[in-house]
Parts: sequence; structure tokens; C-alpha cells
Amino acid sequence: MDNPNPQNSGPQPPRWAQRFLRWYCDSDLMDEVQGDLLEMFQLRVNRFGARKAKFLYIKEVLQFFRPATINRSRFSFKYPTTMLSLFKNYLKVAWRNMLKSKAFSSINLAGLAIGLAACLLIFQYVHFESSYDQFHKNNPDIYRVQLDRTYPDRHDQSAGCTAFLGPALKEEIPEVRDFTKLWGTSHVNNVMVYENESHLEESLFYADASFFQIFSYPLVSGDPATALSAPYSIVLTESTAKKIFGNEPALGKSIRYSGSFGTDNYRVTGVVQDLPKNTHLKFNTLVSFQTLVQQTDGNAHNSDGWNAFLTYLLLEPGTDPDQLSAKLPAFVDQHYTRYFENGTKVALHLQPLPSIHLKSNIRFEPGVNGSNKIVRILLFTAIFILGIAWINYINLATAKAMERAKEVGVRKVVGAEKGDLRRQFMTEAVLLNLIGLVFAVAIALAALPLLNQLTGIQIPAFEFLRDPKTVLILSGIFILGVILSGFYPAFITASFSPTRVLSGEKGAVKGINFRKALVVFQFSVSIILIAGSFIVSRQVNYMMKKDIGMDIDRTLVLKGPGVIDSTYEQRLAGFKERMNQYGFVSHTTNSTAVPGKEIRWVNNSVRWARQPENNLVSLPFVGVDDDFFNTFELPLISGRVFDEQHQAESNKLVITRAATHLFGFETPEAAIDEEIIDNGDKFQIVGVVDDYHQESLSFDYRPIVFRYLENASSYYSIKFNTDQLEESLATVEQEWNASFPGNPFSYFFLDEFFDRQYRSDQLFGRLFGIFTALGIFVACIGLLGLSSHTVQKRTKEIGIRKVLGANTEQILVLISREHLGLILVAALVGTPLAYWIMTQWLGNYAFAIDLHWYYFLIPIGILFVIAMLTISFHALRAALANPVEAIN
Repeated sequence: MDNPNPQNSGPQPPRWAQRFLRWYCDSDLMDEVQGDLLEMFQLRVNRFGARKAKFLYIKEVLQFFRPATINRSRFSFKYPTTMLSLFKNYLKVAWRNMLKSKAFSSINLAGLAIGLAACLLIFQYVHFESSYDQFHKNNPDIYRVQLDRTYPDRHDQSAGCTAFLGPALKEEIPEVRDFTKLWGTSHVNNVMVYENESHLEESLFYADASFFQIFSYPLVSGDPATALSAPYSIVLTESTAKKIFGNEPALGKSIRYSGSFGTDNYRVTGVVQDLPKNTHLKFNTLVSFQTLVQQTDGNAHNSDGWNAFLTYLLLEPGTDPDQLSAKLPAFVDQHYTRYFENGTKVALHLQPLPSIHLKSNIRFEPGVNGSNKIVRILLFTAIFILGIAWINYINLATAKAMERAKEVGVRKVVGAEKGDLRRQFMTEAVLLNLIGLVFAVAIALAALPLLNQLTGIQIPAFEFLRDPKTVLILSGIFILGVILSGFYPAFITASFSPTRVLSGEKGAVKGINFRKALVVFQFSVSIILIAGSFIVSRQVNYMMKKDIGMDIDRTLVLKGPGVIDSTYEQRLAGFKERMNQYGFVSHTTNSTAVPGKEIRWVNNSVRWARQPENNLVSLPFVGVDDDFFNTFELPLISGRVFDEQHQAESNKLVITRAATHLFGFETPEAAIDEEIIDNGDKFQIVGVVDDYHQESLSFDYRPIVFRYLENASSYYSIKFNTDQLEESLATVEQEWNASFPGNPFSYFFLDEFFDRQYRSDQLFGRLFGIFTALGIFVACIGLLGLSSHTVQKRTKEIGIRKVLGANTEQILVLISREHLGLILVAALVGTPLAYWIMTQWLGNYAFAIDLHWYYFLIPIGILFVIAMLTISFHALRAALANPVEAIN
């Protein structure tokens, strides 16, 4: 059949399909097959149109791709038995080559095993951090509401929202199926009393009746639908119930609870399983929200000025959160009008439940969250370490290529094709990586208890293997790494010219420049890791040692009594008076908050009396007695502090410097004697103190207002004038038990308590430092192998140079200068990248160190010294060897 004229105008078959046909089709069949297909294409164009004709053409081209029509010269088709025999041979040769080059095989295995083990450990930690709140059945449809307020001079983000928000959203937005709100009491002292035995509970929340319908915390006993419905109902975790009731059944029992709103009897209506570690809501006790509604005369249900409620929404299945978010501005315009009049901008945002732990670090969080940036940095560190290990393999394999060049040449002469050789070298790469993976699993299992001890969490061994998505990603990374690390050496080695190789021509082996580029990449990554670890350590050290603006050393803090009666004022006064009589005590003070924790007493309707009524601001308040400022040595800028000798101190205020800016005072002196109105009540400013760090250095100075509360009961702070703190503690406990019987003695040292805020930063610093050290070690293993190969390759040259008079120092320079030059290039590449990365990380802190030039020079120097020591191991052996033996 004649071939249609290719110049014929009109529709033509797809070009790629024609090229594919010419590529695979046997030359003897090509003309006939192509002619038939083109003729049928033209007929179909006339009958069906061009679009369907092209589709049918492609279909038939693909259908012709079969063993009977393919070009045998392009495809080496072997039967399964032949392939199996070849594969066995590949494995046998690969194993023999590994045994033949024990040193290089050991170096490769060590690098791969350590690199893969480090990755497995990091992946386990990252997977655990990323698994928070994934266990909830409704987690795709659960969102927390975030309240953002932008004032003229600051921006405030909070998980705490107004009381009316949940009910209003459910009523007005049909996509909201249900809601639950919680109010935490970690700022007050919760005492449970059962059979005259008291227990202090740290994590207690008031929760709506819908709590267990939204969240998947299974109840061991009780009905989840009604457990939190009635007032004065209480739900305990298993461990809390056992602590209070022992082995007795807790359900239905009565317990006396003393907290924020006095003392009442409560009935245990449920026992919930102990919470998993990977939940951002950590509680021991839940109290029905209707209890709080009754105790606050309905304010907890509909107040628009109490912004301390965590509000979670359960959306209708299939709801697009973006479409729901688009309705929130109109909702804000309707319900938050009182904020707009003074220029405050208000916005509501939806936070997906699983993202809260890693992506939310705002006010009123129920606990300390993780950091998505830290997780990403650790993840990239793992990939970098693994990349270094694979680069080691590539470099060492290509460096060994000359030793195997004659083997390749002989095999080509006797008929081996490039494909056979590539498969042989790929088999070696796969075998070495698989053996390395086995060792890596063993190392990771052995090191996991150390990781758990370091992080303070119990990560189950290889828990991430239960997640198909994670397994797929990790398998893909491993397979891709094996292919990339094995393909290049196989490609280079299989491309040797047999005549040039067998004649010993130097240019027969290629890839040296690429190998140098990989070494530069290794060194660049090493510089980034060392600089990063050094800067993280400096930042953490800076935060822990920076003056916070007040004296918190040698300060013992007692959590105030939860069980109190009408004699509390006398008991408190007596306790403070007796404590101040001891020689080891310099001050005793009581307050509603202490440094190191977020202030939960926030008033939203505060203004300067001279400003318009609608010019309201939101401010945290701290209730203190008259000795608070002397105890903590807060510097007074203007005016005076509280003094019980003055009359009517209860309507006086002391504010911080930041608060003067927020109110609009030009100077601290201008604030003295000015009136502040809080929810209609008038207060007079009598003093201004300097700013201090109430929380960690991640946050800027907070504007704070101090009110005189002589009988504040949340915290008692005792300043010691001795370093014998533990010895003095027994005396304090005796006085406590005598003054406040029935209240547990709970205490902490304030400096240690304040530093707990930096635990996550310290953990990150330690993890990053450990894995940086592992990465550098793996890089050094590779450098050791390369230097060994360099010395081995230049043995005769070194011998001749020594015979001609070269000394040891000259031999060291000869061997090391190439590698040290690569370090210099790596420094030029890695230093700017390290500077950019660490600048981004330091941006998370309101107070951060300055990045001095020597922060980057030191890592380069460290890498230089490590490299010199590594190279010198083989270089010195070569320099001190007998030159006659080397030449022979």
C-alpha cells in the first residue's frame, strides 16, 4: 500500500505518535504499518472528524507495541529464567566486589547506616509532632475560632473568644452543625476533696455538653451524651479518678471541689480514658459548662466582654472552610461594632484542628504547642544527612572507577553491553543500600529510647509505618536516592571506552568535576548545619541569661489555697507575718499572676478618662499586694507603688511603660494622677514601672496594669536571702500546713518555672546539635574514603617526591590542598544560605541575637580543622612511609 503524501494538506496524525511508532517498530514492518495507519487516519477524518481520527490513530499505535513488532536492536528481550540467572550473577559479583574492597565498602555502609538511622529517628519525631489530634473521628470538620484584633499600635491574636460566639455562629451560619466552648482554670488553684483528703488538679476545664459529641475522647464509664449536661457535673480521667478514689468505682460519687467560684459538691458523671500524648487539649478534669453559667449569672453564656473561651466548631460534612470564612466578616460587622469606633479592626479566622499544635502560638492557648518551622528544619536536616550519605557513595564509587576500569574494558571486549554493565553497578548500589538500611533500623531501634528520654515523650517504634501516606513518601525518597546514587556511578563506569581503558589512558575515567561539585555541596551543607547549630545555641543561651527586667532569683512560689473560708484574710496576714520573721526570708508577697505564664485576667473595656467613651483597649491585669514591687525589684519610673498606709489603694493603679504608650500618654510622668475607666469603674494611676518580660523573649513587652488586691490568693512568692533553698523549704511547708489546713502544698522556684518556657527551644537546640554532629560525621567518613583513595592513587608520586627531597609538611599540603580549596568554595556558597536561613528562624523572636560575622567564620574554621584532621590520617601515613616501597 502506497504511503500517502506527507505534504498533503489537512489534518495530520499527532507527531509524537508518529515518532513513537518509528522508534519502536521493526524496520521490515515500518513502511507497511505506517502506510496502513495513515490511510485509515485520512478515511476516519472524512468520516468522524479530526479529533476522533487522532484518538483512534494513537490507540492503534499503542496496540501495535508488542513483541512481534518491536525493533529487536532496541530491546534486549530475555526470558525470565535468563533474567533470573543474570540477577543471581549480578548479586554474586556485587558481593565479591564488596568483600574485595572491604575498606571502601565499610566506609559506604557506615555512612549509609548512620545517615539512614538519623533519618528514621527524625522521621519518627516529625511524624509524632504532625499526628496531633488526628485520632478524632470528626477531625476534618473541626475548626477552632481565632480572634484577631488590630489596634493602632499593635496586633493581638488570641484563641480566647467571647462567650456568645459559639451560639451565635451556630444560629446564623447553617454550615456550623455544632460547637463546644471551654474555659480553662490553670491560673487558679483547683482542689478536690474526697473523704478529707485533698488533691490539687492542674488541668481543669469547663466544657459544653456537646464536648464528647465533637471530640473522640472515649469514656470508660458514663454516657457521653449527658455526662456534661447538668450543672455541677464533673468528668475525670482514669488516672485522676484512681488518684482520688483508689480502686473504687468513681461514677456517681460526690466530690467537693474548690476553685474560681468558691466551694461546692459535684457528682462524677463520667470517667474518660487517659488522654493520648498527641493532643493539644490536655486536661485531667472537665466540669459542665452549665455550672459556670450559674456561677456567673449567665455571663459565661452571652457575655461580649469576656474573651477567654476556646470555641470549637463542628462543620457540616463537605463544607468548604474557605466559603464559610468568607461569611465571617459580615458576622463580625454585626456583632463586634463596639470595637470599630476606636479604630480597632477585628477579624475571625478558622484554625483546622490538626494544625493547631504546629501552627498556632497565640494568646490563650490551652498548652504549649510545637513549631512547624522547627519540624521543617529537622526534616530538611534529615534529608541533608541522607543526601550526604548518598553523595559519599557516588564520590567513592566514581573514585574507585579507575580500579575497575580494566574489569569493565575486558567485559566489553568479550561482548558485555552498556545495559548489562549498568545493571551490574545498579545491583551493587541497591545491595549496599539495603544492607545499610538493615543496620540503620537496628541503630534506630537502639537509639529510640534515648530520643524518647531527650524529648520527654514516648514515641512508639516505627509508628509512622502505620500511615500509608508516610510509608509511600519515605519509600519514594529511599528508592529515588538509591537510583540517583547508583545511576551516576553506573553510567560513568559503563561508558568507559575499552581501548582507552586497556591502554591505561588517563582520560578514560570521567566525572571528576561532578565529584568535586558534590563535595562542595557536602561541605556547604555542613557549614549550614554547623552555623545553624551554633546560632541556635547562642539564641537559647541569650534568652535564658537575659535580664527580664525584674529579680526572680531565689524566689519560692506557692500556689495559693483553693479551700478557703471567712478567716482567709487573717490566715494570709498571719502566714506572711510569720514568714517575714525568719532570717532566710527577705520578702513575702501575694498576687494573681507571676512571671513565666500568660496573664489570664484580661479586661476589654478600658480607656483613659480624657478620651472618647468608645476608645476602648484590651489590657491584662495583675492583682498584687503592697510588697510585690519590692519583692521583684521592679524599677519605678514615675510616681509611687502601692502602700498599705495610703487610703483607698483599691482604686489605684500602677502601669508599665508599654501601657502608657497604649493609653496615649506622651511620657510616664504625664500618666500620674490620670483616671482610667474600666467597665464604668474609675481608677487613678499612681505609678509607672519599667517594662519586664512576663513571658518568654519570643514576645514583645506586654502592656500590664497592676491593681491593689491585698488578699490575692493565686500565688504567694517568698524571696529568700540564702542559697540554702531546699533546707528552708521544710520550714515553709510547716507554716503552710498550720495556716491553710486541707490545702495541698504545691510550689516551684520561679527562675526554673520561667525557664520552662524555653524547653522547646532547648530541645530543638539539642536535637539539631546531635543530628548536625551525625551529619558532619557522615561527611567526614566520605572525606576519609576520598583522602584514602587520593593517597593510594598518588603513592608512587609521593615516593618520588620524597626521594627528591620533599618533607612531611610538603606532602601534607600536596594531598590536602585540593580538599581545602573545595572547603573555601563551599564557604562562599554555604555562608549566605546559612545567614538567610538563620535570619528567618530568628524572626520568630521579639528579642534575638545579632548575627555577627564570626558566627559564620567559626563554623568554617571548625569544618577546616575537622577536614584537616581527617585528611591528615592518611596523608601522614603516606608522608612517613618508606619511599622505596612506594616506588616499587
